Amino acid sequence: AGSGVLLIAYRDPVLGPLLLRTADHGATWSGPTALAPAYVPGPILEPEECVVGVDGATVCVLWNERTAQGGMHCIRSTDGGATWGPIVHLGPAIAEQCSEPQCLVRGSTVYAWWVASSAPAMQYMQTSSTAGATWGAVMPMPLLANRVREGGGVLLATTNQDTVCMRSANSGATWRSEEHTSELQ
Repeated sequence: AGSGVLLIAYRDPVLGPLLLRTADHGATWSGPTALAPAYVPGPILEPEECVVGVDGATVCVLWNERTAQGGMHCIRSTDGGATWGPIVHLGPAIAEQCSEPQCLVRGSTVYAWWVASSAPAMQYMQTSSTAGATWGAVMPMPLLANRVREGGGVLLATTNQDTVCMRSANSGATWRSEEHTSELQ
């Protein structure tokens, strides 16, 4: 998020998603900043998760609401986490339990993906070309990926030990099998 700036995002069961920030390589830290000030805790069905994606001054924090309402949420900053925009609800229109959120930021493009607990479990992706201000449609991913990498406008989604790899050249709209994963490692 900039020279000397470090960010830690985490979930508190009562306060919701929180952020710690330092601008001096960790010598001193801000107190926790509530990213969802209107957070109302509900009956937590499973552990909640929170991840942060950073590229330059663009920061996106993605978290799941593992309450009866369900869903994925994102909040963004374009100044290294000093100030934050509005919370954006991602994911299906219906309340669904989601887990394993992941976020990748490349310039003004943000990729968010997560696993929905519908039967069978499916992984979904949403892409933003506006640094997280607005988001495209929810797209199913072809496999349950442990990581998604980007290089030169190409996405690679891989499972454990890169045993299965899928490639997308259009922000996840379509995917094809890929044998070699070394080009983005």
